Amino acid sequence: MGLGRGALILVVYCAVMVAPGAVLCTVRWLLGRRADAFLDRAHDWAVKNASGAFSWTVGIIGAIIVLNTIGPALNWLTGGS
Repeated sequence: MGLGRGALILVVYCAVMVAPGAVLCTVRWLLGRRADAFLDRAHDWAVKNASGAFSWTVGIIGAIIVLNTIGPALNWLTGGS
């Protein structure tokens, strides 16, 4: 992967990570106090679901690592080439 492509992927990743916060800040800026009830509900929902989302993320990353490692590990264990 070239430097340009890597930089583009990093910029897109950063934009995706910043977008939800930017949207919520814009909503608060545009609506002022009228957005407080919605933002409070969004906050409560996020706090309630954070542990589940984290667990799913760790599980998916673990499964990807296992799937990418099992072939070479079995090959090494069986003395294959």
